[in-house]
Amino acid sequence: MDDRLDPRHWQIVVDGVMGGRSSAQLRRVGDALRFEGVVRLDHGGGFAAARGPAPPLVDGVRGLSMRCRGGDHACRRDADEG
Repeated sequence: MDDRLDPRHWQIVVDGVMGGRSSAQLRRVGDALRFEGVVRLDHGGGFAAARGPAPPLVDGVRGLSMRCRGGDHACRRDADEG
């Protein structure tokens, strides 16, 4: 199995370091990874992220999909090699 598709090789980062209470998880679904969670804006929080093996965007990747549900708050997707 490609290490980039193994959730054990990824790190979930949430706002707990700032006192927040957001949560997230990453799991493999077929030939993809699914990152999902709840971002809470109370208690000084407001983010959830996944960091994985570089490079994150490689040959054979067909796309990146993101769906956000919630109030009037912005969702942001960043993908980089850093």
